[in-house]
Amino acid sequence: SFAYQCHMTSVPLYGEMRHRTTTKYLVVVGVAMFLATLSYVIVGLAGMAMFGGSVQADVILNFPPNSILIAIGRVAVTISICMTYPVILFIGRQALEGLIITLTTSTSQPLHPGSNTFRLSSILAWFFVTLVVATFATQLNDMISVAGSFAATFMFVFPGCIIMKVSHQEGNTAHTLAGSVFLLLGIFIFVMNIVNTVDEHTKGHHRKVTLAPLP
Repeated sequence: SFAYQCHMTSVPLYGEMRHRTTTKYLVVVGVAMFLATLSYVIVGLAGMAMFGGSVQADVILNFPPNSILIAIGRVAVTISICMTYPVILFIGRQALEGLIITLTTSTSQPLHPGSNTFRLSSILAWFFVTLVVATFATQLNDMISVAGSFAATFMFVFPGCIIMKVSHQEGNTAHTLAGSVFLLLGIFIFVMNIVNTVDEHTKGHHRKVTLAPLP
């Protein structure tokens, strides 16, 4: 949810910064990435320490389903998804509207998809597509891996492009280099995750679930 929401607010955030500079923006992006990475690493290391090589992509699957604590965790995940979905849908709809406007600007009758009919249609279409994917996707691990690959793109590629654009206008070579690092890192993570997901899916690699001895 961090990756899919924060790229939407990165541009307004830069615009609202007091005495904004690329240095301040780079610090904000770096601190946000550090905190997010630190929290993910802590959870990942905790899962590896507890379950070893049998840890699942969804670590909740390693715990017994009848545990009260796990039931609370599942409810929390459900609430998080319900709160995140509208934000992601809004981002997708805004991107679709921008794409339509861009493609039709040079035509004799440019489209301005701002009507309630278009919004309702796009929302229903988006919901239907995600419902179909959720219904027929049988391997949660693969879906998490693919979503994580795109998340890496949003977390590193988009901020890197913004940094490179702004620093290029200011003529700051050091910041341009920092933006390039963000960009290359995001591309690297995306490609490696996709390749790993395809490789595991092709080999039919499914690890045995080890349940934790919780009451």
